[in-house]
Amino acid sequence: MPLRYRLARLFARVILHAWYRVERVGEPFPEEGPLIVVGNHTGGLIDVALVIDQAPRPVRFLSKFKIFSIPVLGGLARCVQAIPVYRKKDQVPTELNQESFEAVFAALRAGQVIGAFPEGESKTAWRLRLPLKTGVARMALGAEASAEWKVGVRILPVGVHYADRDRFRSRVELRIGHPFGVEHLREAYALDERAAVPALIDEVARGLREVSLQVEEDADLPALSLARRAWHEPGGVHHHHLQRLADALASEHLRDPAIAQERSARIAALGAALEEAQLCPAELSASERGGAALGFLGWLGATGAALVWLPPVLAARAAARRGAPEDKFVTVTALTTLPFGLLWLILIGCALGSWVGLLPALLVPLILALTAPLVPRACDARRDWRRRVRRRRAGPLGAELAAILAGLGELARTAKIDVVAEEDPDASIPADRRAPSPIRLHPKDGGRP
Repeated sequence: MPLRYRLARLFARVILHAWYRVERVGEPFPEEGPLIVVGNHTGGLIDVALVIDQAPRPVRFLSKFKIFSIPVLGGLARCVQAIPVYRKKDQVPTELNQESFEAVFAALRAGQVIGAFPEGESKTAWRLRLPLKTGVARMALGAEASAEWKVGVRILPVGVHYADRDRFRSRVELRIGHPFGVEHLREAYALDERAAVPALIDEVARGLREVSLQVEEDADLPALSLARRAWHEPGGVHHHHLQRLADALASEHLRDPAIAQERSARIAALGAALEEAQLCPAELSASERGGAALGFLGWLGATGAALVWLPPVLAARAAARRGAPEDKFVTVTALTTLPFGLLWLILIGCALGSWVGLLPALLVPLILALTAPLVPRACDARRDWRRRVRRRRAGPLGAELAAILAGLGELARTAKIDVVAEEDPDASIPADRRAPSPIRLHPKDGGRP
C-alpha cells in the first residue's frame, strides 16, 4: 500500500471515526484478485471514506473530474489514485472518457480494486435510483474482453447504512455482499456488447438490493426511520429485519390501507412528542451503546477538550447548514472543521502571546491539538449519561415507543416467516438469528416488548 494512500486513508479514518461509530458486517472483503466495489450513495464523500477505511486493500474510486481541481479534495483524490470520469453533460472531448476506461482496464488487469457508485450522484434516498449507470458493467466486461477473458474480474456489492446520518456519534455500518464474476456473459458479449451490458447492470442492481435497505413507499419512511434508530443487533442482522419491515409495510398499504394510515398517524404523533421532549429513539434503546466507560479524570479531561473545541465545530456546522446539500452535510462539516479549528488555535495562540508570552502561545495550542481525539469520547460519555437520565423521565413516551416498536417487530417477523416459507434467501444465517428481537428497552420503560 503506497505511503500517500496510507496518509489519505489515515485522514479519512480520523474524520470518519470522529463523527461515527463504525462497524463492518456481512461477508469478508476479498483479499486478492481484480475487483469492482459498487455501493449505494447517500452520504457524499463520507461513503468513499467508509469504503477506503474498511477495505483491507487500496481502492481506486471513480471520481468526477471536477473534484481534481478543488483544493484539498483534489490532493486527496490523487493520493488515493482516483480515476477521473467525464460525463456527457460535462461537455468534454470523448477521448478523455476513453482514457478513463483504459485506466480502469489496466488497473483491473493488474489485480487492483476499483470503487464506483453506479447510482451516479449522491442523494438522500431509501431506495436505489434506477436505472443504474452502465459504466461499471462496460468497465468489467471491457476489461475481460481486452485480455481474452483471463482477468477474473469480480463485482462486490456493498451497502452503506446510516442509523442517523447527520447525527454526531451515530452508527454507520458497511455491509459486504457476495462477489460475483462476469465470465458467464462472455458469449452474450461476443454476440452483442450492448445487450450484455444491461444484463450485467441488472445483476449489479440485485446485488445492491441485497445489501441496502429498499423502501417502496415514502409514507413508510417515518416508521422505518424510527426502527432504524432503535434496532441494533450484533453482526448487522437487524438489516434483514428492517428490510422485512419495509416489505411488510408496503404490503399493508395494499392489504389494509386504514390500518397503515392509523399506524402512520400514531408514529407521526410519537415523533413530534419525542422531538418536543428532545428525545431520540436510540436513547431509549438498550441495544444502543456508546463508547467505553471513562473514569472521572478521563471524563473531566474529555469534557474539557470538547468545550475547547466547541466553537470551531459549531461554526463548521452552521456553515454546512447554510450552504451544503442535505446529503453532503457531514462531508462539508468535517472538512470545514479543519480550517476553523486551525484558525481557532491561531487565535488562542495570538491571545496568549499578547498576554503571557511566546512559550505559552506555542505550547497551549499544541496541547489543545493533541486533545482533539478526546472529543468523540466525551460525546459518547455525555450521551450515555443523558440516555440514563432520559430513560427515567421518558414515562408514557417510553411506553408508547415500546408499543409501536413491538407492533413493527411483529409485522416484520410475520413478513419474514411468509418469505421464508416460499424462498429462503437467508439460509446462511443461523436460525436463532433470523428474526432478531425488535428492540430491548430499559426495564424502567416497560421492559422487553
